[in-house]
Amino acid sequence: MSEAPQPLQQALLLVQQGKGHQAEPLLRQLMADQPQWPQPPYLLGLVLVQNQRMAEAASAFAAACRLQPSLLAAWLNSAAALEQLERLEDAQDQLQQAMAWHPQQPDLLAAAGRLAIKLERWSDAQALLEQALAAGVPISRSGTHLGIALLEQGEHHQAVAVLQQVVQQRPDDPQALYNLAIALKDAQQLEAALQVLDQLMIQAPQHPGLHGNRAIVLFLLGRYSEAWQEYHWRLVETPQIVQRPELREYHQQMGRVNRLLVLAEQGLGDSFQFVRYIDQLSKHAASIRCVLQPALVPLVQHSFPDLEVVASPWCQEHLNGVDAWLPLISTASLLDVTPAQPQVLGPYLKVPDARQSHWQQQLGSSQRKRIALVWQGNPEAERGHARGRSLPLAAFAPLMNADLELISLQRGPGSEQIDALGWRHHFHPLQSELDAVWAFEEVAAILKCCDLLISTDTAITHLAGALNHPALLLLKWTPDWRWGLESEHCFWYPRHHLVRQKEDEPWEQTVLRMVENHL
Repeated sequence: MSEAPQPLQQALLLVQQGKGHQAEPLLRQLMADQPQWPQPPYLLGLVLVQNQRMAEAASAFAAACRLQPSLLAAWLNSAAALEQLERLEDAQDQLQQAMAWHPQQPDLLAAAGRLAIKLERWSDAQALLEQALAAGVPISRSGTHLGIALLEQGEHHQAVAVLQQVVQQRPDDPQALYNLAIALKDAQQLEAALQVLDQLMIQAPQHPGLHGNRAIVLFLLGRYSEAWQEYHWRLVETPQIVQRPELREYHQQMGRVNRLLVLAEQGLGDSFQFVRYIDQLSKHAASIRCVLQPALVPLVQHSFPDLEVVASPWCQEHLNGVDAWLPLISTASLLDVTPAQPQVLGPYLKVPDARQSHWQQQLGSSQRKRIALVWQGNPEAERGHARGRSLPLAAFAPLMNADLELISLQRGPGSEQIDALGWRHHFHPLQSELDAVWAFEEVAAILKCCDLLISTDTAITHLAGALNHPALLLLKWTPDWRWGLESEHCFWYPRHHLVRQKEDEPWEQTVLRMVENHL
């Protein structure tokens, strides 16, 4: 640009001086007078970015790219502007076009890899970021994103190795420490994960997710009393899990209050698991009003006839006469629940006798073992710690060849796989009718008519536990905190048998091992 004509030099100087408002009209005039020049739209894009006019900036950068495809900065800035607009597919398309002109260019590879992370295209991200590192991008810059891509694909040990290098380069970077701790946790290197989280506690005690993940590690280590204290931070780090009322949150030092409001939080499985402790709060409150997800209310009300149960979301009327509130999972912390002191084992939910009789009559008797089957959780919740907990129905092929009577309790997403695989004939003749049954009191009654539940980590496995019904629970290699890492049994549900996926074991092999050992 040193050879550029005087008006262009003047505009460039204004941009460099931060005088975008003066540069913009000059640049627009140049674009009109010299439409073949790439520099004016590129510089205009920079001015528009400074003014947060991202849509216009993206158009200006795109014009510069068309006029001079070799202008690398225009491609990078065009993609960045589109990313700011959440037009991620368009941004990735820009980077792909740029790489056709600049193959193996390090900055483009790094940007495309980072964008693939946002698009949750984990294998693409890994390939791009590995190419970026090979092309000379520092590990301190792209290693974190590569570590995330590896983690999301279950490559825990590779992720640890990469993120350890990042921390060596950036030892004072809280995010680098946090990512390493998550990788160590997922790789089941729990003591090392705790050490890194403790280091982060010193450097950045308010870092998002720090306390919640420290609680998870402590739970997995079996150190429940410490873990409950840290787990309370979930209300700060993820406040969206519960709608807080304008009341005091209950704590033990308040003694016995007249009326306590207990609010469900997180998922249906959490409510099934922790509603057992409501009856144990009598020394803390004379009466309790419990707000649960609407789908749970009829079954819980039948099981706890003296408890006031109302459907969420709570409203102002529910606060009348209430002295304090408590998140449902915090009932376990208040009661100091540990593996040695589970407090309540169950059954604590009860199926109406009439409903069980109805379904027993509908399903009829069977000479074969009747198995209820669930293979997939809510896909919207399949993130973070829950990612990878579900199986495809195809992994259960060994069950289809066994002498069993199968009943699917899969509802919503995942249920279409029965017909997609052409497996409906493997299930009970009434399966199509059963697919239309969603109410939990009915699902519970159907479950009670089965000899056994086989399930992944879903709400239905918690329902079975609450009913004290036999279950085989298939768990990914590093499961949710409540299941621990080693035992085939868990203190939450005495009649559950935990079938743990081995490291790097395909689900098909886990299922085959379950069939051979337990059926």
